[in-house]
Amino acid sequence: MKNTGVKILVLLCSITILYGCAGATNDDSKSGKKTIIQEESSEGTFPGLSAETERQIKLDYLKNYFDKREQSTLTLENIPIDYYFGKYNNFEVIGFSANAAVLGKYTVAGYVFNFPYPLAHMLAWKLDEKTSDGIFYEVREAYDLELLTEDDIKDMNERHRNEFPRDYEFEGARHE
Repeated sequence: MKNTGVKILVLLCSITILYGCAGATNDDSKSGKKTIIQEESSEGTFPGLSAETERQIKLDYLKNYFDKREQSTLTLENIPIDYYFGKYNNFEVIGFSANAAVLGKYTVAGYVFNFPYPLAHMLAWKLDEKTSDGIFYEVREAYDLELLTEDDIKDMNERHRNEFPRDYEFEGARHE
């Protein structure tokens, strides 16, 4: 009898360990999509942004900002996220550059962000749990809609200034 109890205990522990290693899944039977729920531990290109979230942002950016012809020729490697500002109110805030020969300047809530490259988009992205698609807002729009606060913008600006102080050395780079 003692042996049976030990065997059951070992079996239950093994199942628990195997389930924990395999990871949980989220099966959305209505859409036919099955996604693996991943922890934010697998870092992407930027600290604090998981590789899976970065991949999803790039897929959504490709789908939302390029036409069908361009989508068929581009890969995710062709869509670099140039800057990660952080996560604010469940929005990942990222910057994408443009192809031009001028410096980028972006102003939100009176805070000026300077970039050594032209900025095409400073975006707030959030995954829509209902559709499994990402929703993008220009950061100015997200601020105007009160999805991001002035404190969020100030924090982003301070982090950016601390990381890239040379971009703020010329006149006009201070808070407006």
